[in-house]
Amino acid sequence: MIVSRTGVLLVLFGSLNVARSQELSTTNIRGILIEIDSGTLVAKASDMPRLHGELRDDGGKQQSLAMMSKVEGSTLVIRVPSGASAAPVQFSLEVPKSIAVTIVGHAVSIRAEGFESPLTVRTISGDIDVFNAVGPTSLDSDSGNINVELRAQPKADFHVQTHSGSVKCTLDDGLSLKALLRSGKRVSWGTGAETTSGGLDRSLGKGGPLFYAASRIDNVKVDLLPSELITTGSESDVVFRSDTNMVYMNVIVKDLKGKTIPDLGQERFIVTDDGSPVELGHFEKTTEPFHLLLLFDVSASIAPNVGLIRAAATRFIQRARKGDEIAIATFSSSVRLIQPFTPDLAK
Repeated sequence: MIVSRTGVLLVLFGSLNVARSQELSTTNIRGILIEIDSGTLVAKASDMPRLHGELRDDGGKQQSLAMMSKVEGSTLVIRVPSGASAAPVQFSLEVPKSIAVTIVGHAVSIRAEGFESPLTVRTISGDIDVFNAVGPTSLDSDSGNINVELRAQPKADFHVQTHSGSVKCTLDDGLSLKALLRSGKRVSWGTGAETTSGGLDRSLGKGGPLFYAASRIDNVKVDLLPSELITTGSESDVVFRSDTNMVYMNVIVKDLKGKTIPDLGQERFIVTDDGSPVELGHFEKTTEPFHLLLLFDVSASIAPNVGLIRAAATRFIQRARKGDEIAIATFSSSVRLIQPFTPDLAK
């Protein structure tokens, strides 16, 4: 967190319900730490080179941004006091996009938008709402609800966690990320599978940054919205939108003796759909551990083949490698998670 001070603007606040917009230079500041006890905080990333702040104090207590601020090394520390008679305050802040921001609060509602640099939020209570934060992001609350909306591609991992609050995430389905969802109650992903407890692991696009969302006690819900991500040509104003669904296939090639054949290139593979060749959009050789969900049909019509299915699944699990994680779920009229992802294949 870095801010440079070439001058200080002193602005005194008047009587009740006052608001004064102030600014501070951020030439040498790499990070900003905001400490706020109660009230509302709105923080937005901005293209402006200076920090702009506005404080509303319904209790009438006089404050100024400069008086609340202190530079400690390369960090600008802003301590937001409570209003008169402990009245909650309303604090708005516009921060240059290049500066990392950490917010620590007690009973405070927080809204953050458009951050490209690291964003860290830690509260005891109060809702946290974050929109299009694409840099490294960590949101943590003891009892507050956390709402996240991502319509822009994240450039780094995104971590969301609350103890007793709920988590709701709205994601553009054109993003590329790996999602890990954990809940002590119910987890849902779009219109797909739900579990009464445990977790779900999902991927969007070609995978990418980790998106982790967890509530120890309450629900975790992810909604997927039609993609708004666009690509514009450099020599024209034509806008292209893609509704293509990528289908991922993990392939292992072995010889007649069961030995894996390595170093096969893309040109050695042919994929067809109903007999028609399909172009491979992405080809990657990897020895990384995999996450695999075994989904078993347990409806009455399958009963005669249960033994065969169990034996085949057992043989498959026995061939898994160290580090591979496998989950097991069943479905008939509903989906039920039997075993969350685990590297302990003996389970």
